[in-house]
Order: sequence, then structure tokens, then C-alpha cells
Amino acid sequence: MRLDVLLNNKDFNKYTASAIKFWSKKKKRKFNQIDIFLYAGLFIVLLFYLLGNDLMLNWVDFLTGFIAGILLLLMVLNEQKKILEPKENGFVFGPTVYEFTDEGIMIKKDNNESFTKWDTVERVFDAKEYFYIFIDHNLAYIIPKRTFLSSEKLQEFLSLLNQFLPGKVLNK
Repeated sequence: MRLDVLLNNKDFNKYTASAIKFWSKKKKRKFNQIDIFLYAGLFIVLLFYLLGNDLMLNWVDFLTGFIAGILLLLMVLNEQKKILEPKENGFVFGPTVYEFTDEGIMIKKDNNESFTKWDTVERVFDAKEYFYIFIDHNLAYIIPKRTFLSSEKLQEFLSLLNQFLPGKVLNK
């Protein structure tokens, strides 16, 4: 079976939201070194500020610290979003041809080709608007259901997935 897929930013954002739900079920996020340094730095600044004011905390001080913390958090989240956003003509966006064979999945793009064997696939999520074919815990092929021109083609694809990946196709 051959599928011609064209992904856009909306598709990627929906995938990211679904992937985060998938990841959060596998393991909880732990603090990393940057988190520890940020919180330690904020604690030290607040401690020195309070010691300079005879340990008196008023609403102005609280709101100033709260607003500064929120701004810092927004800056970090914005930088993370930029890092995670795919390039416009990279591997994620743009026209992609998926060929599903007895051996696996052939992926063809303008700038590269790759092949994934069926036993590499961890899970497939049958979501409302997409199929997410996870080949790693944080990497999936995104197949929009709008790609299928009829419900028969959609059922044919689902049957193909169930044939080669028994027990790995999950409904979200």
C-alpha cells in the first residue's frame, strides 16, 4: 500500500500533544540540572533579598518575584519550543511517500529515503484524526486520516497494520 502524506505545523503540534501523553504514561519527568540551577539561583537571590530586608516579605516583594519567575519560565518554554520545532523542508514537513510492504515501511522524501522493519515499530496509536506509528518512545510517523480518500482505504490500512503489528495497534 502506498500513501502520499503532506504534514503541516498543525499536524506536528497535535502529534506533540499526543506524544507527551504517551511519554508521561511511561515515566514521570524528573528534574534535570538546569531545573536545579534555576531554582537554586532563585532561592539564593530571594534569600539575600530577604536578609537585606530583615526577613520581612511584603506583597510588592512577592509579586515582583512571582512575575520574574513567570517571565523566566516563559522564556525557557519558548526556547524549548524553538528547539523542538522541525525545519520547514526537513524530515517532518513536506511531501512524504510511505510504502507499506511485507518487510516494513519505506519512507521517501525529496531529500532522503529510509526503511523501517515491522519489528522496529513499538506501537501504533489510532487517534481521532491520525495514526501515530511509534518507532521509538519519542519518534513516530504521522499519518493523517485525511490522507485516505475513502473509508474502505482507511479500513484496508488498519487491516494492514493489524496484520503486521498484532496487538500493537491501540485506540486513543
